[in-house]
This record gives sequence, structure tokens and C-alpha cells, in this order.
Amino acid sequence: MSHLSLHNHLKEIFSLEPREIDLTSDLILRNYDFHSSGTKWIGQKPGAPPDDLLKRLGPEAQASQLADLFDKLDPQIDENLNFRYFVIGPKDPPKSSQAIILLHGLNERFWDKYLPMAVYLARNTKKSVLLFPTSFHMNRSPALWTEAKLMRSLSQWRKSLYPDLEEGSLSNAAISFRLQKDPARFFWSGLQMFEDLVALVKAIIAGQHPAFAPNSSIDFFTYSIGTFISEIVFMTNPENLFSKSRLVLFCGGPVFSRMKATSKFIIDSLANHSLSTFLLTDLKANRQNDPHLDFHLGQTPLGQSFLAMLDLDSGQDYREERLKALSSRILALALEKDSVVPAAEVLRTLQGARSQIDIPVSLIKPSYPYRHEDPFPTLAKYESQVDEWFDRIMSQASEFLR
Repeated sequence: MSHLSLHNHLKEIFSLEPREIDLTSDLILRNYDFHSSGTKWIGQKPGAPPDDLLKRLGPEAQASQLADLFDKLDPQIDENLNFRYFVIGPKDPPKSSQAIILLHGLNERFWDKYLPMAVYLARNTKKSVLLFPTSFHMNRSPALWTEAKLMRSLSQWRKSLYPDLEEGSLSNAAISFRLQKDPARFFWSGLQMFEDLVALVKAIIAGQHPAFAPNSSIDFFTYSIGTFISEIVFMTNPENLFSKSRLVLFCGGPVFSRMKATSKFIIDSLANHSLSTFLLTDLKANRQNDPHLDFHLGQTPLGQSFLAMLDLDSGQDYREERLKALSSRILALALEKDSVVPAAEVLRTLQGARSQIDIPVSLIKPSYPYRHEDPFPTLAKYESQVDEWFDRIMSQASEFLR
């Protein structure tokens, strides 16, 4: 089955509702419930929706429709606390002894593009692939954030307020508004995701997960911002949970400052500026104004790893020492024409300032038009080319994780 056919088949039958879904003759998808301990960030109540935005929405709009953006504190958003994730693996045996955790990119709402990747990995490694949503992403976000009419109005409202805004769209309106309003969310939601992953992995190892045997091996296949999260997880290695884990970085790997997130599909220019200013320019002052943030960044192993992954000059010795120790367990797959995560920046971070770190970085040059957000376009006219490169890329990942 071609990538396009497999993508369309999986997209049609995928659901988080049933307990199980037969995907192919040999693979099954099983859904599981997760309860997160929540974010430690409370923050300020955003306030009521502006009158000019409500007018733009029209007389039928109710302020309550925008409550998840304007009225709720992040810890009150239930979708982010209680949600489902899923495992794709062989039908028999029902419990696997080997797991691959797949982490997705920033501002993702749908699993469509990851389903063929997960099926390929499961089939070619004989392991079960667990797809876990990042905080406030995928099905961990309110349905409002993907409601086209409301998000189009929010995007238009932002453009009316900020005429120089670039790459604003209905796709990134919600996350752009939230990160511009309080860029500290980037760290606090990342901390929540870190703690969720630790809880998940501990449950698997303890034999408390119905899909996995006790002491199962756990590897990772990560994409875009998921690579950033996974690098911090591996560098921190809480409770030595990841001492034997392997990691594939696809379309990712650089420190934060070397990625270019301004995109209609990721975040707009204003959100990117606010986030970059918060993390790279004003972080010292922001820590002084927030003792809670200062504690987590200055007095925890996670904080040390996070700071080391912000810029090439921040925590360079620590970052390069940790990456060197991890080098035999990491493989990076970089796309030559990726404008969001440039291949040169992947090399610069992962192989160190003096190219002294032996992390292999495979530079991939697909023969079809692609972009970072869509490495395997589902267009019939490129079907054969995408098939060839999908197999090349995923076979490298599978061989490393096998």
C-alpha cells in the first residue's frame, strides 16, 4: 500500500472513541485514558473577550464561546488534564515488551500525518508505538481552538490590531494569542509534558500499563518541537529512566534560538517575537519577577537542561557534554530544504561547536516539493516519489530503533 493510500485509509478509520480499531491485517490501535497531574503555572486570568472581537464574530456569537481563551486559567482546561492517547502495535501478543514513544510538532491538532509513520515503525521494528499528545495540543486542547469560523475571526482581529503581523492564520490563531499573552506558557506546558512522560514511562516499566510487559524497553521517535522535548528528557534522565533508550530526531534537534517557528501552520510573527524575547532577551528579568519560574530554571535538573537548549552560548559545556554521552543513542534525520529547522543548525547543535560530537545526522534530499510542516505531502502527482522517500527515511529510523 502506498503512503498516500495508507494515509487516506488510516485517516478515515482513526478515532479516539473506541477501545480498539483494526488498522491492517497485522496491526491494531488501542486507546487509553490518561490523567495529568496538571501544570504548576496559574497565571493571571486573561479577562473578557474584547468588544471589537465579539462584534467581528457577529450577533449570534456568545462570549462563552471564547471562554477557553479569555476566561479560563490553564489548570481549569479539563481537556489538557484528562485525555486519550493511543498505541499501535501487533494484534498478538496483546502485551509488548518494547515501546517506541512518538512525539509530534508545535501547534498540531490532528494525528493524520503521524499515523503512517507509526504503522511503518510498528511493522518494521516489531515494537508497539505509543503516540502521546503534548500539553494543550492534539486532543488535549478545547475543540474551540480548531473551530474555523471563530479562529478565522480571531486571526482577522489580530491582523487588525497589528498591521505588520506576518503569517497569521486561522490555524495558528489560538496558540499565537496564548503565547503572545503569556510566553511563560511555553515552559510551564513543557514542564507538564515532561512530568506526564515520566509518569507514563514509570507506569510502563512497573508493569502497570495494559499494553506493555514490565520492564519494557522504551525508545523515542520525535518530530519538530517533539525533538526539543525529547532532548531535554534525555539530557535530564530523571531517575535514570532513559539510560538505555534510543532516540530518533526527525526535522529537529537545534537549540531554540536556531529554529524559525513563524509559519501559518505554527505561530505568527508576533507570538514568535514575544516567545523569543521572553526566553532569549528578558529571561533574567523574568526570573527575577517570578520566583517560581526562577526556582524551576535555577534549581532543578530539568531547568538546567532547558536553559542549555535555548541558545548555543547558554550552557554550552553542559549541553555538549550530555550530547556526547548520548551520541551512540541518537540519530538525526534532517531535510535539506527545511526552513523551520535548517539542517545546518541541526548539525551545529548536535555535533558541537568544534564538530567533536559523533551524533550521526543524515541529510535527506527528497525529490518532491515539501515543507517542514508537511514532509510527506499527500498529493497524487507526487505519490511515487513520496513513497520512495518515505520508505528511505522511515527505514533509517526503523533500523536504528530495531
